[in-house]
Amino acid sequence: MWPPNSHLFLFSLLTFILSITVQTYSQVDQDNPFVADCHGENFTLSDPYDSNLRLLLNELIASTPKSPSFFFFNISTSPQIFGLAQCRPDVTSAVCSACLNNSAVASFNNKGCGLKKSFANRAGHCLLRYSDQTFYNRLEEKLFVYYLHTQNASASFNRRVNILMKSVMASAAAAVLKFAVRVANDSVDEPNIYGMGWCSMELSSNDCAQCLSNVLDGIPAGKNWGNGAFVSCHLRFETYQFYSNPPLLAPPPEAGAPPPEAGAPTPQAGGECLISEYLNL
Repeated sequence: MWPPNSHLFLFSLLTFILSITVQTYSQVDQDNPFVADCHGENFTLSDPYDSNLRLLLNELIASTPKSPSFFFFNISTSPQIFGLAQCRPDVTSAVCSACLNNSAVASFNNKGCGLKKSFANRAGHCLLRYSDQTFYNRLEEKLFVYYLHTQNASASFNRRVNILMKSVMASAAAAVLKFAVRVANDSVDEPNIYGMGWCSMELSSNDCAQCLSNVLDGIPAGKNWGNGAFVSCHLRFETYQFYSNPPLLAPPPEAGAPPPEAGAPTPQAGGECLISEYLNL
């Protein structure tokens, strides 16, 4: 039998849990971990694995911002460690370096999951992975993370999101850099919608398209914003421009279209919950 006031206790506990996960977009730091997955065997700070890993991370952090594709993959030996780093193609090399540095620090802190030999961190601006097992060119979709928004959207806004994101996903899957951004500025009554699709660059076009499609399916429909990711890919849409807009990455706005907003709007009533789910795939 439940003790007296147990339901009140459970309600209070759930309220506390939700209170530490709800946040507005002004609080989201794109360089901090978004999808962080640690697994495999443990290592200690005195292991050869530790010293080899530090050398590998230093090389990934130093080489990736200098790469024209913002992508770098390497394998160290004795012991063997596979490492991959990638930055979003629209950011600067300085932003790339900062994001990878933060991810590397998070890998050793491990956010409570211990010093594991396999680590993957997808942040808003970068992806960092290493493991004692090969993962290159393999789709990773076991951990799904998304921001659950509380503000509902209209049916017409939903239709525009679906059209826009299908175009974004197709473009990203076909691109060499596995990255695409688009804007829907086709309405005079509703705000512009800015969309981004981004996959780990070594994935095939089919795997990238599948990953992004699964993210879109996992983001709750009917909201004004959407932001979700697996380790292998990241999909996002907003009503403000959250990405850089170099000419080669996105088409120019149509003639007469209003210019994009300079930054994020003031958050509306409500907020968002960061939700993590392990999927049985």
